[in-house]
Amino acid sequence: MEVLDEAEWWYKMNQMKKGQEQEMIIKRNFSRSDQQVLSDMAYELSLYFHAYNKGKALVVSKVPLPNYRADLDEHHGSTQKQIQMSTETERRVGNLLDVSRDTKSGDDSGVASSRGATKPLPDVKRIDSVSTIETDSSKEKFSAELKKKQENLNASNSVKAMLSFREKLPAFKGKAEFLKAVAQNQVLVVSGETGCGKTTQLPQFILEEEISSLRGANCNIICTQPRRISAISVAARISSERGENVGETVGYQIRLESKRSAQTRLLFCTTGVLLRQLSSDCYSLVVFLAISSLPGIFMVYGYPVTGVTKSFIGYFSEMHLAFVCLMMFLDVQDPYLNGVSHLLVDEIHERGMNEDFLLIILRDLLPRRPDLRLILMSATINADLFSKYFGNAPTIHIPGLTFPVAELFLEDVLQKTRYNIKSEFDNYQGNSRRRRKELDFKKDNLTALFEACIQRWVIPSYAATKDVDIDSEYKNYSASTRHSLEAWSGSQIDLGLVEATIEHICRHEADGAILVFLTGWDDIS
Repeated sequence: MEVLDEAEWWYKMNQMKKGQEQEMIIKRNFSRSDQQVLSDMAYELSLYFHAYNKGKALVVSKVPLPNYRADLDEHHGSTQKQIQMSTETERRVGNLLDVSRDTKSGDDSGVASSRGATKPLPDVKRIDSVSTIETDSSKEKFSAELKKKQENLNASNSVKAMLSFREKLPAFKGKAEFLKAVAQNQVLVVSGETGCGKTTQLPQFILEEEISSLRGANCNIICTQPRRISAISVAARISSERGENVGETVGYQIRLESKRSAQTRLLFCTTGVLLRQLSSDCYSLVVFLAISSLPGIFMVYGYPVTGVTKSFIGYFSEMHLAFVCLMMFLDVQDPYLNGVSHLLVDEIHERGMNEDFLLIILRDLLPRRPDLRLILMSATINADLFSKYFGNAPTIHIPGLTFPVAELFLEDVLQKTRYNIKSEFDNYQGNSRRRRKELDFKKDNLTALFEACIQRWVIPSYAATKDVDIDSEYKNYSASTRHSLEAWSGSQIDLGLVEATIEHICRHEADGAILVFLTGWDDIS
């Protein structure tokens, strides 16, 4: 270990601050305590300090530093492999790249197809930064207007009532810690239990802090959601908490629909929309790439659009491909997200294909945008995994709220709602035995096979099993409830019962939220 000369390095940092040099890279073998001394010196001089490569490279800079820099990583690029191609494959790759270059230099409103025609881009508005404000004086004026509007809204009774509710959320108790971590780190991983308030409160904390600090004109926050319905509902909720309408300072943008204005400082969008901002339709040329740069290897499957055969696809099945192989096929629209000050990626624990691709692109983007703040929000699952992926980024955990849970079974719901289920079956024997016709015409071959397996292996005594004696088992329930139990069929969803249950809760239970799980995944994705 080398001995740190504090006077020498204090002088060097002072000289760097006064001069034209933007940063100073120190490759000396200092101990951790000496590194901390250098960090304190930089802080006193209003400079930024970061240790890279396990302390082998120390950087003092006039601008914020990212958590990871490839140029200071001695292992960077060591996992890349050379791709061997045949002459025919090289020719086809060259044709693909030519098509990509021609498309980029041509009309931005279309993509050239293999037949030479122009295919219109999807009708998706780009996530452009808000209207450019030309002068510093106009920025200051706009920031002051945003602050005054926020103060006036906060003084209203409706916002005060919302604030009393927000203060009960676990996320609100960590507001100061969260804002401090965002200011000091380029990447932050936030994990929290469901219901802790991280989705609605964390973006709002940043928005409120930026506006109250008169930085509203330069603030442009984007928060991604995995599903369209989430982007819309969260934007509506935050707007309600702020006492505004959707589309003012808080808005959303999804495929074929958006609600935003020139005042919008916080924009919710789906992950796919943000990816379209980063890359154009040439994204579809990515074919059978195997990417292992994100922990947990996953395969990305796609089909070529310009006549590439499966023999060509096989050459891209090698693991540990450099990310540059992916970027070969991307016609980048806005690779740096210019104008975006904060980017929040929610629900990253779901590990969808779009989310994983986005994280790969963002890690490559961060060294080029040291001023960009990235906040990754996750459930408690694998939070450390994402922290390690972004160079051991700091993590914050938000505890969840616990509530007593009461389980009500079908007979309890029928008793409370007094809902009557009409029978679809007409073969009843006696008052207490449920005898239902087998609707063989509704069964397909797979269902019949599945039931046969259950009879043979899961329940050996299935054939000897008798039907439930409704009158005996549920004698403490009303006659109408017992009749409904006899008539109930688990093969169909009784929407009438769902409606009756919701009506009963609204009429007789305390105020609160109701969550109903129904079909329609394609509509909410």
